[in-house]
Amino acid sequence: MKFNGTLSLVLATFSVLATGNIAHAGMGPLDDVMVAERDQSWNVQPTRDGWRMTNNQAPGAIRYFYVNEQPGEAGKRTISVEVAVDGGPDSLAGILYGFNQNPRSYYLYTLGGDNSVNLHYFGPDGFEQKMQFGIEGLRGAVTLGIQEYGQEIALLVNGQEKSRLGNDTMGRGGVGIVAVNTGDYVLENFAVRAGRPASSPRGDQWQETRQPAEPTREAQRASNSGRPDVLRLKRAEI
Repeated sequence: MKFNGTLSLVLATFSVLATGNIAHAGMGPLDDVMVAERDQSWNVQPTRDGWRMTNNQAPGAIRYFYVNEQPGEAGKRTISVEVAVDGGPDSLAGILYGFNQNPRSYYLYTLGGDNSVNLHYFGPDGFEQKMQFGIEGLRGAVTLGIQEYGQEIALLVNGQEKSRLGNDTMGRGGVGIVAVNTGDYVLENFAVRAGRPASSPRGDQWQETRQPAEPTREAQRASNSGRPDVLRLKRAEI
């Protein structure tokens, strides 16, 4: 599949939330991060088990919320979220993975409005699509998951492994949720579970190699303050 053109994403800067603005449950570690808000790009409001993120008029805008990696979690986590997307092929929502603030880098593992499943990486050269695949029979909400095996990850859809990859940017960093481009997104039941497997399902053993984790979780949110970075998304031919 060849993508036509490029998608410019406006990456918002970040600020620490005041704890008095937080009052919702259903998103695991993100319960201490998420906050209802409305600005020129996004309307973020709680649902029964999570949050609805709506962007009606800002193509290319991205909004994410995350928590930092905790001590002892590296390479052992399973991250999951239930996602429903109402939009077009470029409407994406799902898991923010491997977030590093300085230098800024992260992965987006998302469900598209066309029922595609996508993996993008943001690094020194901007956004790049690493993987895209379609799954027949997807209807309604889909559970996306990432299972860590050291510096290797398995990509899960509704609990089933669909692909696997690894490098030294994986198995560490902040995790959270993300929505990209215009669309209506519902993200619920976000969870991070840590527990070291004896081995990956293929039987290969692993060892942790990482920098010390930050000692505390920081409650952070996207905002439109400051000068945003303008990024171009390079899409792969599949």
